[in-house]
Amino acid sequence: MDKTFAIKISTLITYIARLLVLVLIGVGIYFWRSSPNPAPADIKPQINFKLIYPGSRAGYKIDSSSWRYQTDQKSLTFKASGPNTEIVITEQKTPGNLADNSSAYSQLITTIRPYTQFMSPLGNVALTKFWTKQDYQSVGQTAVLNSHGTFFLAHPNSNLTDEQWQSFFNSLKISR
Repeated sequence: MDKTFAIKISTLITYIARLLVLVLIGVGIYFWRSSPNPAPADIKPQINFKLIYPGSRAGYKIDSSSWRYQTDQKSLTFKASGPNTEIVITEQKTPGNLADNSSAYSQLITTIRPYTQFMSPLGNVALTKFWTKQDYQSVGQTAVLNSHGTFFLAHPNSNLTDEQWQSFFNSLKISR
């Protein structure tokens, strides 16, 4: 009986050790795939939302001197340069009424009158054009995304094609 009990304990310890190794591998993969926050050290403590930013695989590079946090608006702005364009990115924590109520977000998107929408890995993207109030001149395209508690706007310095927008949004990463 003692020998059988010792074998059962040994087998149990082996299973627990294997399970622990699998858990550690899983945690390692999670942290390896999660992206670190690329914001400057002095801005990171002010950000209370997940940072969404373009990855380099689509040819975008963040301008390290462009990071700005507007304390009064609790919003973050930075620039990313890509193939023949520069995109100004503005982010903030998703406002409470939009975070908890998907119909309120849908209503907001309807209000800005997108000319097209598409799905990205982080969610639905709405492309719209804003106009000046005085003379109704277009100020260009703006993309809107609400994902992981972050309200994300991207405004390029020149119009992008739908394919360029999709490439940009497919390259986006989200910070831990």
